[in-house]
Amino acid sequence: MYLVELDCSLYLPENINGRATGRSSIGRLDVITRLLTDRSTEYDIVESGYEGPLYLLVLPQTFSLIASHLKTGLISTYAVRLACIAFLML
Repeated sequence: MYLVELDCSLYLPENINGRATGRSSIGRLDVITRLLTDRSTEYDIVESGYEGPLYLLVLPQTFSLIASHLKTGLISTYAVRLACIAFLML
């Protein structure tokens, strides 16, 4: 199990919230991901008005993973994106 602080943070207005989901590629890798925020009460939800960092909980199911910070360039081409987030206007 890995808890990763992402390289981005959010500042959402009061009328927009977010919902995250694992990408389809995680099924082939047998990895479950969950988005977390500070003081969150449930996985994969970003409350409206949230301001702060984002974290990804990575749960490998079959085998261990090697996690590293990838810079832009050729090596990032081989990185797997594990989650995406959609923003909804209330």
